[in-house]
Amino acid sequence: MKPDRVVSVDILRGLAIATMVFVNDLGPAAPSWLKHIQPHDTDGMTIPDVIFPMFLFISGMSIPLALDRTLRSGVSRWKVFGHSLRRTCILVLLGLIEVNYANDIRYDSRIWGLLAYVSGILACCTFLPHSISQKTIFTVVKVLGLLAFFGLFISYSREPIETEFLFFQVEHWTWLQTSWWGILGLLGWSYLAVSITYILLGNRRELIMGMLGLLLLLNYSSYQGDIFANFPRKNWLGILLPIFDTTSSYYDAINGYLYVPTVFGTMASATMAGCLLGSVLSEEVYSSMSKNSTTYAIMFAGGLFSAALLSDCFGGINKIAATAAWSLLSAAITCLLWSLIQAAIYFLDLGGKLAFLEFLGRNALLVYLLHPIVLWTSELLVISDAVFSYKNSINANTLVLGSFTCTLFVCALTKLIVRAGLRMKI
Repeated sequence: MKPDRVVSVDILRGLAIATMVFVNDLGPAAPSWLKHIQPHDTDGMTIPDVIFPMFLFISGMSIPLALDRTLRSGVSRWKVFGHSLRRTCILVLLGLIEVNYANDIRYDSRIWGLLAYVSGILACCTFLPHSISQKTIFTVVKVLGLLAFFGLFISYSREPIETEFLFFQVEHWTWLQTSWWGILGLLGWSYLAVSITYILLGNRRELIMGMLGLLLLLNYSSYQGDIFANFPRKNWLGILLPIFDTTSSYYDAINGYLYVPTVFGTMASATMAGCLLGSVLSEEVYSSMSKNSTTYAIMFAGGLFSAALLSDCFGGINKIAATAAWSLLSAAITCLLWSLIQAAIYFLDLGGKLAFLEFLGRNALLVYLLHPIVLWTSELLVISDAVFSYKNSINANTLVLGSFTCTLFVCALTKLIVRAGLRMKI
């Protein structure tokens, strides 16, 4: 019987989410290697700079594993696309909370953020009731969470600003602003691009590799200005020129709303790289063919590292600029890390000892949302200064120990919530 999940992928995701909570909790006195690289335009990266593209890569690895299982069960591609779209919408909405909560003026911003995340968890929760009464309670809680979630979005209000909504410029905008979409929103957009690609192309690695190359070219082209900038001078295009002019105007409008070379170039390329490795792993899991995915991953990591070096002339390695070299190098590191975990499970039989990380990986979204919920709750209860006093410490060891303890608390809280029967599923 084939496994429903690949343990090594869950462990890698669990390690990534625990590290993300840890580095997000650190204060100013943290060692430089535990902060995002400073100054922001420096050519290089630290441990925190690798975490987000690691999630992008892991998201890509999961796509073939999940979609192949679903398609093999007889679900139509249209239904799979609908699920991918739904998943993207939820991630984008949760990302908008992250981007906008601090600017809410209708309530205390922490209250709005806290209620929005809690209602989001309830709206996306799954529960295995043991009786009809429990099922009724669960249904009521889920419906109330869903209503509260959208109610909070509708009631959001901020100071008037000038912004762009779809293709229109609005002077006195007081509702949600997309800005940079947030971590979860960017994950959602990248997931959508790669999942659609996989639904259309299937497990054909040569085509997935080609799409990876196209996404990287999309990012590289941005360093020469607008990708359509030179088309008006290409008279040999003849009657196609008006088509490119129209396409260029739509591209500019979309690009102002969702920066295409970054979101669908750099970030989706990390997800597509993960999808490429996931396609090999999926074939190993779901077919009778025996392939050594670990060997493939090590070779693939070498290729990604080489591509990162060749991409260095396009902005260097920089997280804030979302350069291709940063994305590719992070993907190479993630690829090697997964290989080590896979080897540890198969050759050293360490799967049981890493079970807690596997648990965190299966509940990564809940872990991510619980961290700010814990912080905001402590602030509203006026116990933040006492509980999180380590954040203002000038002693790096005190700060690291405090943030490590907070990470363990968030992970333990996740364990308690899941044991109580509540899980998030999107």
